[in-house]
Amino acid sequence: MLCRILKNILLDFLDLLYPQFCVGCGVWDTALCIRCIAKFSVFRPVSYVHLPLLNEVGAGDDVLISLFPVFSLGVYRDVLASIVRSWKNSNSAELDAKVGALCQSVLMRANKPISAYFPATSSGRKLVIMSVPSAWQRRHADRLVAQKLAWNIASYFNLEYVDALYRQQPFHSYFRQLFPSRFRPASWQVRLAKQYLPRVQKNLVNFDVILVDDVTTSGATLLGCARAVSLQGGQVVGAFVLANSEKH
Repeated sequence: MLCRILKNILLDFLDLLYPQFCVGCGVWDTALCIRCIAKFSVFRPVSYVHLPLLNEVGAGDDVLISLFPVFSLGVYRDVLASIVRSWKNSNSAELDAKVGALCQSVLMRANKPISAYFPATSSGRKLVIMSVPSAWQRRHADRLVAQKLAWNIASYFNLEYVDALYRQQPFHSYFRQLFPSRFRPASWQVRLAKQYLPRVQKNLVNFDVILVDDVTTSGATLLGCARAVSLQGGQVVGAFVLANSEKH
């Protein structure tokens, strides 16, 4: 009891020395205010127009369709962009909790089963949540926003979170910092591109996978992860992201 009181006194003192501000609007004394949280009410499907690398031609016509549905809280701009940037570049436990609670409250408000988001899920296959791989620098700094987001979504739907996707960083990739691209041999370029493709450390036969990422732009990362999952026998049926870009 005494330790808890001392801890609260210390935290209050630190708040006075280093006051917190809302990452969305700058309001004092909170990492993410209620007003900013209220701006997001539902995960909306991302149009195939904004995910050009996830498109394929539909059977029998020239209509483009997405390889799998992707749902987002909103477009990467204004408040949402500020939230994502701050979350990725901080290591705040309070911000982790606030963003996690935001995502779970949005899902709770919608009150839909996972099959309503991703109809391709099969009852005969195990459904799991996987986050896109992070660079080793983020793992070392514990700034794994995609993993934290995936864990919250898995917790809400009572699904298993599987941390099996990774991006290998070979030793020779460090030469990129020493030699500009125009001075590298063509073989280096191909080798580096292959090495940075996502890989899976788990047998995923009879697994349906839902991917989770913080931001998607063209769909390249999601496509690479989907290919890596398929090489291990799994199938990606959809993805959740915090924000999507509309540059395309």
